[in-house]
Amino acid sequence: MGSCASFCRLQYTVPTPWAMERMHPAYTWAGTVLLGRVVWLHDGDTATVAVRERDLMKSRPICLPCIALNPRDEVVFLQVRAHGIDTWEIAPHKSGRTPDSLRLEREYAEKATQYARTAFLGQWVWLAIVGWDKFGSRIVGDMVRVSTWKAVLFRRPAAASVVLADPNRWSALMLDQGHALPYDGKHRKLSFDTWYADNARHRR
Repeated sequence: MGSCASFCRLQYTVPTPWAMERMHPAYTWAGTVLLGRVVWLHDGDTATVAVRERDLMKSRPICLPCIALNPRDEVVFLQVRAHGIDTWEIAPHKSGRTPDSLRLEREYAEKATQYARTAFLGQWVWLAIVGWDKFGSRIVGDMVRVSTWKAVLFRRPAAASVVLADPNRWSALMLDQGHALPYDGKHRKLSFDTWYADNARHRR
């Protein structure tokens, strides 16, 4: 208990809870499902989700003692990247692009952002955490809206895989509406210009 208590005291000295995962290899939220509220969507595939710090602490057996050591119940804001999709950039790369190409990508990016905000902004969600993005700065995950408060009490997803298979999850909705492309987390498969030329149904 002594060593665990020492580690728990150490973790509360870091400014952001997810930094703890870098400090200890067993500290991971992968596979965790958290109740949160979407407070902002930066674009179609990046959101800020508010969760309780206490829920993060409960999600890993290694730090169960720290729940008793730390009575706080503060809000943590997680930067979340949608799992398995990529949407167009509001501020696209300009290299080798024409003004019309840049304008079109911004238009499609704004449409994707608006759709995501209409669907999720201000909503309570079940957030399933998959891991970290390739830069190590954002959580990769997916989310579904919580339908009623009874769902919070009696229908909590048993595992992240349940959220990741839900047809109404964030990534699936964006794909279904044509606002995103599949993404493996490393490289975008198509440039905007190639995608736009190959998809006549998206043309105005």
